[in-house]
Amino acid sequence: FFHERVALAFPKGSPWIEHFNIEIKRILQAGLTEKFKQDHWPSEDECSVSARGGTGTTAVVSVLDMQGSFYILFFGITVALLILLFELVMRKKVVSRDPSIIKPYTP
Repeated sequence: FFHERVALAFPKGSPWIEHFNIEIKRILQAGLTEKFKQDHWPSEDECSVSARGGTGTTAVVSVLDMQGSFYILFFGITVALLILLFELVMRKKVVSRDPSIIKPYTP
């Protein structure tokens, strides 16, 4: 049915573990998963082959294909630098008003 490993979490010693194991085994032995797959699953195509880990077609990715990613990266770097510049300017203003920002504790 699925090639991935799927698990349900139960506490240790739970009485439900054996019940679930029995029912899942019965479903698999009765072929209900195959019947569901035949009735409701989409037909096989190249996507289903690659999803199972088969050999699919691969495409060469160029820098032009990644252009949007680079735009987002440079936008993020620019925003981060602007925020850093803003924080440095604000810190300079605060320090110029009150040079002793850190004051000793006096009860």
